Amino acid sequence: MKKIIKIIKDKLFKIRLIHSIQYYDNCIMNKLINDKDARVREEVARQGYGLDRLINDKDHHVRIAVAEQGYRLDKLINDKNSSVREVVAEQRYGLDKLINDKDPDVRAAVAKQGYGLDILVNDKDPYVRAAVAEQGYGLDKLINDKDWHVRIAVADKGYRLDKLVDDEDWYVRAAVANQGYGLDKRVNDGDWYVRVIVANQRYRLDQLINDKDHHVRAAVAEQGYALDKLINDKGDWVRRAVAEQGYGLDILINDKVSFVREAIAEQGYGLDILVNDECADVREAVAKQGYGLDILINDIQPWVRVAVANQGYGLDILINDEYPDVRAAVANQGYGLDVLINDIHPSVRTEVAKQGYCLDRLVDDPDWHVRKAVAHRLSQLQKE
Repeated sequence: MKKIIKIIKDKLFKIRLIHSIQYYDNCIMNKLINDKDARVREEVARQGYGLDRLINDKDHHVRIAVAEQGYRLDKLINDKNSSVREVVAEQRYGLDKLINDKDPDVRAAVAKQGYGLDILVNDKDPYVRAAVAEQGYGLDKLINDKDWHVRIAVADKGYRLDKLVDDEDWYVRAAVANQGYGLDKRVNDGDWYVRVIVANQRYRLDQLINDKDHHVRAAVAEQGYALDKLINDKGDWVRRAVAEQGYGLDILINDKVSFVREAIAEQGYGLDILVNDECADVREAVAKQGYGLDILINDIQPWVRVAVANQGYGLDILINDEYPDVRAAVANQGYGLDVLINDIHPSVRTEVAKQGYCLDRLVDDPDWHVRKAVAHRLSQLQKE
């Protein structure tokens, strides 16, 4: 009997504790719902809190967040802001009314729901017609559309590629090539971007390796083709692509271009050499590999020290770093929050809020970034 009574008491304690936490959380959210900054109120709405009040907010971004929750769409369908009505359409509400909306973005949203395509196929706005094509409707008509956005949508559906393969617009030809069609024609296309797509299809790499444009040759390298030749390419991005394939690292480690050497570090090769590289981006890449942290903690560039902090190294030292980004990285590790909550820079206090530390205090922070982080973190805690 005593055991049963103890179980009941424990359950009652847990219930009271939950109610206490919920009351505490609600007190904080009640402050944020009336926040002076719309970006904070927007975050509150995104968490599904206070929708009955925020639906009337003067800022349309807040009302958009309310609509995204599917709340009172019957009211928001008449909102004066088209972006709000667009979200209502995305919720598949009131499509029979919104199909006639004056704003093309709203009508496009209706089309994307697959509604009224027989009407919207003739819409005056090309983005609406493109949305119709994306649904696979009216392709026999839209293939002849004067706007290239529409013809791209047709090509993306794989329709009549034999006609679109020679389209006057390179965007359309690129979409055709992306379908793997007509590569024998497009390998000689006048636009380099189209030829890059051909290379990504691994077609005629033996020809494209000698392409005049370095973007194309880099795409060839990304396919792992003829790396022994491309390692000596004059194009810097080509040699980086070779390095990203893990080829010739012992040679490319001495490349004159820093972002090539950065790719070497990202492969985890030659870190004992690259830790002392003249370029900070290379040293940052080394730090991200978790190497040489005892050296890089004193690096002259703050973003390198941020990378060190992100490894959880030397936090007791970096907590006093002169640059706020470094201190924010320390807070992101959950270290020294009792100190960093008083930091003069809002980016640091924002990271403290993201850790869920002292939200009841940070809810009154003068910076909106911090208060927004409070609202987001509080919602996460409620879901956990």
